[in-house]
Amino acid sequence: MTGSTLKMQLAENCLTDDGQRIRKGTPVFGEVMKIDGERVLVRITSVNLGGNILPFEKEVYSEDAMEGIYVPGKCQGGNDTGSGSGRSKRSRH
Repeated sequence: MTGSTLKMQLAENCLTDDGQRIRKGTPVFGEVMKIDGERVLVRITSVNLGGNILPFEKEVYSEDAMEGIYVPGKCQGGNDTGSGSGRSKRSRH
């Protein structure tokens, strides 16, 4: 559902805007921005680094290089997507 919070893990290493390294597998938290057909568009809003929750703004991409998380058959007719975890594949800088 739009506005819901998702807990995910980074699928690859990346850097924060100030150059801190964030390792693959690090927990990140995002907000569901939009449900578009079989895609759930998510914006990462924070990252857990060493037990500290820090601001971290990125978009989520699936392994097919398209924006959002592919959820076949789950988003039709405004159905609630439920809770769970996804994986952020890549972030747009």
